Amino acid sequence: MMRRGAAGMKSVAAGVAGLMLAGLTFAIGAARAQNIAYSDGELLAALESSYWIALSGPCPKKVYVLVAPWCPVCRQLHKTLSQTSPDIEYRFVLTAPRAASDRARIGRAAFSRMPAALDGAYGPGTAAQAPATPAEVYADGLNDALWSAINPALQARSAQPIGLPVLVFPSSGRLRVVAGIPSDLAGLSSSVDPANARSSVPAGLASLLAAPPEPRPIAPKIAYAQHDGAVLRAAPHPAATKLAQLKAGVGFMAKAVTEQGGERWYAFQFVADGPPAAFGKVSDFR
Repeated sequence: MMRRGAAGMKSVAAGVAGLMLAGLTFAIGAARAQNIAYSDGELLAALESSYWIALSGPCPKKVYVLVAPWCPVCRQLHKTLSQTSPDIEYRFVLTAPRAASDRARIGRAAFSRMPAALDGAYGPGTAAQAPATPAEVYADGLNDALWSAINPALQARSAQPIGLPVLVFPSSGRLRVVAGIPSDLAGLSSSVDPANARSSVPAGLASLLAAPPEPRPIAPKIAYAQHDGAVLRAAPHPAATKLAQLKAGVGFMAKAVTEQGGERWYAFQFVADGPPAAFGKVSDFR
């Protein structure tokens, strides 16, 4: 199983617990963030609202597959699943970039939502590409922020340390997390619970996935949480996945702002070297 570097995994775990992750700049004082205790339903909703790419048409059984473009095991899993005809809708979530070229591949493939785009993500070499569009940058940032935020919760549900690839699916009424390439795909297929109803993303959030916001740059400022429980979300929408809950007085550098649904949102960087991918209501900060 291919894993993110040990130092990287350590920083993810520590960063979500204390918001000291390198990408969240200027954490002020000793104030800490409150851990997010994701329920199984909230984790599935987070993955549903990511930029996933289905290998096949809709099926009652759905498995989310978290993968990275640099990961050879992920590449092999993609090849294996592409050559099968299961009764499962495998939804690939590209994430965890290690380089700018990874970000370009992730953003381009993820925003397209096309199965053929995964072939490009796992293509050989790093041929020169046109600069990513703002929408592609947003797609890359959202998927990467989600992976960083939910990783500890997935780890808690796994019987072994996890890296990538990771398969996440409901089984026997609970969420199951499987790392690496399953040795028995047929057995896995039989263990996946079918969805009771077609899952859906709230309309306003779905529109942001289709037409992402373009945050307007502002003079950089440290924005401080005004109260305990101020929330950073994966998108500027009240239904978006919670990435972190802050304690009063925690401050982060805001460099952009966007308006959605009559509300102004700050855009913060959540992952080191990544684009703004965490959003907090301006009214929750000072």
